[in-house]
Amino acid sequence: MGVAGVLAAREERFTRQQRLLNIEETVLVQVSLNLPGGYALYPWQELMAEASAALSAALNELGASVTAAYDGVDALGPCSLFAVTGDARSIKRLCMALEEMSPRGRLWDIDVITPAGAIDRRQMGADGRTCWVCRQAEAHVCRQSGRHLPEEAVAVAQAIARGVAT
Repeated sequence: MGVAGVLAAREERFTRQQRLLNIEETVLVQVSLNLPGGYALYPWQELMAEASAALSAALNELGASVTAAYDGVDALGPCSLFAVTGDARSIKRLCMALEEMSPRGRLWDIDVITPAGAIDRRQMGADGRTCWVCRQAEAHVCRQSGRHLPEEAVAVAQAIARGVAT
């Protein structure tokens, strides 16, 4: 898929997000995957199902309810969107804990989006996620600097997906 397809997928995903955010008193929870090399190299259906199940159970424990949902795959990869009633910051804390609770959770990317924009880890007083390969720096620093070969990141992520690496 070319650049035009990726741009069209971004626009469509944004439009879908906005539609769900327009549901009264909801925040949007978006579940996607961090999979270097592309989602076809991984058991992505299993990873998405695991992330969605963990999110649903945790939201239920929090007392938040899902009022609408969407699952799909586009040029950007697999994505699930949930319109959720509840406090956005509490939901973000919950999502951050889910991402850290299991080794495979490191492959999940769970975002909380409000009408004012996404709530990031820094707004919650947390550090960025660490690099899979070296575990020394924040992942975005290693990615932007090209500190590791792409093959290294793919190998580590595939091991995480298989449950071999933590």
